[in-house]
Amino acid sequence: MPTMQRHTEIRKGTRVRHTFHVLGRLGAVAGLAAVGLLVRLALIATTPASFDVESYGVVAGLLVAGRPVYLETERYNYAPVWMWLLGGIWHLATWAGIDFTLLVRAVVAAIDTALGLVIYGLLRRRHKVSQPAALALSVLNPILVLNAGVHGQFDPLATLLMLGAIVMLPTGGPREPSGWRLPMAGLLLGLSIAVKHFPVLALPALLVAQPRWRDRLVLAALATLPTLVAFAPVWPTQAEGVLGNVVGYSGGKFPWWGLGAVAYALGKAATWPGLDTLALPIATLREWLLAYSRYLAAAAIGMVALMGARRVSPNTHVVLAFLLFYALVVNFGAYYLVWIVPFIALYGAESKGGLRLALLWTLLASLYSAASHGYEALITVQANGPVLQILFGATIFTGILAWAACLMMAAIIVRTVDSTARRVIVARESVVPFTS
Repeated sequence: MPTMQRHTEIRKGTRVRHTFHVLGRLGAVAGLAAVGLLVRLALIATTPASFDVESYGVVAGLLVAGRPVYLETERYNYAPVWMWLLGGIWHLATWAGIDFTLLVRAVVAAIDTALGLVIYGLLRRRHKVSQPAALALSVLNPILVLNAGVHGQFDPLATLLMLGAIVMLPTGGPREPSGWRLPMAGLLLGLSIAVKHFPVLALPALLVAQPRWRDRLVLAALATLPTLVAFAPVWPTQAEGVLGNVVGYSGGKFPWWGLGAVAYALGKAATWPGLDTLALPIATLREWLLAYSRYLAAAAIGMVALMGARRVSPNTHVVLAFLLFYALVVNFGAYYLVWIVPFIALYGAESKGGLRLALLWTLLASLYSAASHGYEALITVQANGPVLQILFGATIFTGILAWAACLMMAAIIVRTVDSTARRVIVARESVVPFTS
């Protein structure tokens, strides 16, 4: 066989094998997406719509009727972006003859599955994490599955956009031009904040991490611009409602997590004989935590951002910001745990010994999420009963365990930031940040 013909056949065989390889990978991804989505849809089909999902119907109905949403209901506490998406889903449900609450929950499930797939791809392709660990931290992560399948909050959309921002952030030093990556990261971060406002918790660390003031100004401007643009159409006529429902919103009214759960447990213990003198101080402490814990969390996040944001990866500081929020805030919804899922997975892949920590945290947080979502789903259909009481007790107990895991991980990361800062000061060594 002539040499040229043999080389041609080899190239054809290589292309065929490559094509089958690509098709096989696409098929595996499609199968994984189908499994993840079906699990979420199965939960949707067997659980009642949550209060928040019912609120989506109220908001969409007002919007479609041309009513001022921020003035006529207190059940919408975000920028108008999700409200406009709800209007589109309402029209689609009406056109297709589908129940609105089912369709909006299915949309959230699809977004949540997409978020899980992106996390899975980053863990497997970039960090070579084993498949079981990657699945546990991504597509089949119980925190994601339970939020999408039971609660239905749209946090996965903002989280997905924020993940894109973190991946896009430039990683060079002060002498390396940021190019197009910084504006793209700023825009994605701004869109995530416009969808839901929790990504602003990570903004201080991301700003401090930038080596130049120009880059900080660009990132800050693009991170705030989409929210300002979104509010512009409603501000002239609904400013009072925006100030009351959005600016004055203090978070979910679920004080059974972390410090709140500890205070609740102490309050119960204070009813025991001989401990009744502790009832008033514990009740006073709990009221103080309910009123001011979010300010304590904001102060801690700001202080840690200034302490060492330039010396560890932006992803690590995002994890730390959310952990500090979880550790110090009292009004807390189980769906808040969605925020940290991709970033704690990446932290586990990047850090020595971090994967075990990430899996342990995910396990404990998943137990709390299961108990909390189970209690929430049951309370909508049952006023009282032994199962409800068991789930409430499980929510308190698992909440304390998950909260302790947040404290432990935050302490480990703070220690890492502090030791890294000392090495930089003493040895002037260069620390390589998160690379995308």
